[in-house]
Amino acid sequence: MKLFPILFFQIVLFLLASITPLFAQNLVPNWSFEQYSACPTGFTQIANAIGWYPSYVDNCCGYQVEYLNACGTSGFQVPSNVWGYHNASTGVAYMSQVTMAPTVKKDYRENIYAKLISPLVSGETYYISMKVVSATDCENTTNNDGVKFSTDTIFSVNNIAAVHSTSVITDQVNWTTISGCYMADSAYTYIGVGNFFDDAHTTVSFSCPSCSNAYPGYYVDDISVIPIALSGNTNVCSGDTSRLTASGGDSYLWNTGNTTSSILVKPIITTTYSVTITNPDCTFNKTIMVNVDSMPILTISGPQSICEGGSANLTVTGANSFSWSPALGLSSINIANPIANPAITTTYTVTGIAGGGCKYIGKDSITIVVKKCDSVDIYIPNIFTPNGDNKNDLFVVTAEGINNYHIEVFNRWGEKLFESNTPNTPWNGKNLNGIMQSDGAYYYIITGNYPNGNLLKKDGFLQLLK
Repeated sequence: MKLFPILFFQIVLFLLASITPLFAQNLVPNWSFEQYSACPTGFTQIANAIGWYPSYVDNCCGYQVEYLNACGTSGFQVPSNVWGYHNASTGVAYMSQVTMAPTVKKDYRENIYAKLISPLVSGETYYISMKVVSATDCENTTNNDGVKFSTDTIFSVNNIAAVHSTSVITDQVNWTTISGCYMADSAYTYIGVGNFFDDAHTTVSFSCPSCSNAYPGYYVDDISVIPIALSGNTNVCSGDTSRLTASGGDSYLWNTGNTTSSILVKPIITTTYSVTITNPDCTFNKTIMVNVDSMPILTISGPQSICEGGSANLTVTGANSFSWSPALGLSSINIANPIANPAITTTYTVTGIAGGGCKYIGKDSITIVVKKCDSVDIYIPNIFTPNGDNKNDLFVVTAEGINNYHIEVFNRWGEKLFESNTPNTPWNGKNLNGIMQSDGAYYYIITGNYPNGNLLKKDGFLQLLK
């Protein structure tokens, strides 16, 4: 901007104002022009503001945007400079630009650009804002000052902008916020600031007859591109906290009742949180699920009693690694399925560690009772009378606790008369062909296994009397 005689002023260096939370997630670098490589000493030095560059598309005549800072030389300071007098919106710096100058060149523009801190995400919505105020020495004012995005450094004057002022901004006292909500349709990497509409689509207003400069000029500060988003740690350990942060709003309302942009949550179980994000231009509802790793639940399966000398196959589930105690009588203490062979009744305790990024410890136990299993409950009668009087008509062996039970009955010549694999199954005194046998002594053999697996055998004589 170099379109009228230079006026010189001096100013005391201002302290940098504190940064507000509004810009915490701003994708615009050096958004308030406070960072600089050198203090401004003349016209067209916007590149002194770190990260910002002049856009030369549709420009001419060597004119360009001015960088103004409290540290600058006379005429290029803040608040007093060649374009008038105004304090910065934030800090001690801003830039000044001419939004059109038809007497210099058709569609003449003084626009700037910068590379975004991170590209926009296609399909995501952003809250865009910038602050402008009409320079106090400028006669004319316009509309259309705003922001547009590009995948390169070319910013044509083609009547397209992401956000722009539709009305003419005439205020020379108060900073006016130009803002809007914009859904990205590409992964834009650059932001442009200025008037991107041609002269035919730009409205000019004669606002300050007493001002010395005929061209519309504006101070620009506080440029922001804030994602309208909700973020935070979505995977936590049980008992831990997660900070959830919403951005892109002037106000926030969480389903927890909180109204701050950031909240600290401590869910016991996996929980979905939501927040309503509201700014002057739009309202969005965002949700986020915080997954909670749960404590392990150990489950032990296996027999709770064995015979002396026997063994039990134990199995535990619900964790990733295990440790059993005591070690006595176990085939291994660090596996999920050890074999237990205790000599006496023993309680085994297993400790399990589970979780992905979280480490949880659970415990469970099982008691294995060791029993004496070398005797069985068996009764063998020595006489029966199969005469049809319903009294002692059957030979019945009662047996409990015998595995693989088997009985055979023979006559004196060794002929098999009866056989069964089921305890308590009676012999009625007849042979295998159904013929009743005569009075006399008969021989029986009972075999099987004790509960501990040892062989069982009992034999003897019984008397048949009619």
